[in-house]
Amino acid sequence: VERGIPLEVAMPAAQAKDFRLKLILEFDSIDSALSKIALDEAEATKPEDKANILRAVGNSVGVGELNMQVLRELRACLVRAGGNALAAEPDHWGLTIGFGRLLQAQGRLDEAEPLFRRALEGPEKTLGPNHPSTLTCVSNLAQLLLAQGKLGEAEPLFRRALEGCEKELGANHLNTLVAASNLAALLKAQGRLDEVEPLLRRALEGRENQLGASHPKTLASVDNLATLLKAQGRLGEAEP
Repeated sequence: VERGIPLEVAMPAAQAKDFRLKLILEFDSIDSALSKIALDEAEATKPEDKANILRAVGNSVGVGELNMQVLRELRACLVRAGGNALAAEPDHWGLTIGFGRLLQAQGRLDEAEPLFRRALEGPEKTLGPNHPSTLTCVSNLAQLLLAQGKLGEAEPLFRRALEGCEKELGANHLNTLVAASNLAALLKAQGRLDEVEPLLRRALEGRENQLGASHPKTLASVDNLATLLKAQGRLGEAEP
């Protein structure tokens, strides 16, 4: 890795095809698994071999730095596999979305944007503008634009996602509550705090009713609202 030698993964053709699809369609779990890779937790045939390897690495680049280098190379390999899979099936929505999310997760936002826009066109034409799959693509693009700082472009997409979910799924559906929270995050980034509060309260109330007060998503809504109230100087209201 230190010498710039590219990392490649070799496997039989049948496994490679299945693996490429899983890399994209299930990239969240795979990317999470990659982040847990650690040299000091690896095993060797002999304990003394492991000790010698760790000592040698510690005396050169260091275990932490080597872990980071290997992780970068593995993620680059993931992107290459995703790009090859998409090149073979350019009209596959799932691959397009997944590859875009891969690039987004690695901070390559400008490369991800055209993929998200392309992914939206497919379901929009075939399923309709308010189909849940279309609205998911709308939300994906909005989130990317928010991450790029393109707040003006992101806002109508966030509003479209919320309005579409309300119409198709109902005001209290969990996806609708996510859309409300997403719009709140955009408005907060714009400094429009008075518009944020009712959206956060709506998300909190809906999650409490459907998931319970101690569910992680409910607690996340509690934290979001408390953070907003503190930013407004309403410290007494922010206390649990």
